[in-house]
Amino acid sequence: MPVAWLDPPSAAETLDVGDEVVVVGRVHRRFFRAGGATQSRTEVSADLVVRARQRSRVRRALTEAASSLDDLIASPTG
Repeated sequence: MPVAWLDPPSAAETLDVGDEVVVVGRVHRRFFRAGGATQSRTEVSADLVVRARQRSRVRRALTEAASSLDDLIASPTG
């Protein structure tokens, strides 16, 4: 899946095509017209990208993401 990572840290330059990564972010689906037909693209807007083999960083990233979701669910809407 395509990943858009705005303002990545310099360490992102060491990532290679084919590296297994864990991405924390938001999924976006865009719709547009091309050639008279409606098409869509899905991508992830990354907040954080971590190499999958860095287990402690992955665990910390997932814990923080779960905490953010808990906060989002617990906050009143309106």
